[in-house]
Amino acid sequence: MFIVQPDKTIIDRIHFYNPVDIPKNLDNYLKQFYQLPDILTLRVQMDENTAFPDIFLKPYPMVSDMVMQVMRMYRTEIFSRRVMITVRNSKEYKWYFLLYIDEITVPLFRDFELRIDSQKKIKCTISLDFAESILRRGAKGIELMEEKGDS
Repeated sequence: MFIVQPDKTIIDRIHFYNPVDIPKNLDNYLKQFYQLPDILTLRVQMDENTAFPDIFLKPYPMVSDMVMQVMRMYRTEIFSRRVMITVRNSKEYKWYFLLYIDEITVPLFRDFELRIDSQKKIKCTISLDFAESILRRGAKGIELMEEKGDS
């Protein structure tokens, strides 16, 4: 298993504007997730020539279309909402899936797991097969670290 996270050098160059629709607090986000519209728009400010990462864990757990396709290929179904991330003062945008995390149901999926750790931070773990699948499809802006020990 691998711990996957967005590349810090990329994430530091992307600033999310605080959306009215989505609570910033993780507990409120989880409580209100099902009340969110099916399609949302998030605005960001980002440096020129910054790639959109395929996985976000902050401010919200989101995956790109490509990662969601791989999740479906591995039969990993998770509740989600569509999100269009638009770059302020630009015509650039990318579609993502905003993901729901539940401490009870998430461990059911072995190839792609989202969990909340004891410090209320979102952690994402993927299998070797899943990692190979997204890397072969050109995943951008992510870092992989081998997980120590069995989980």
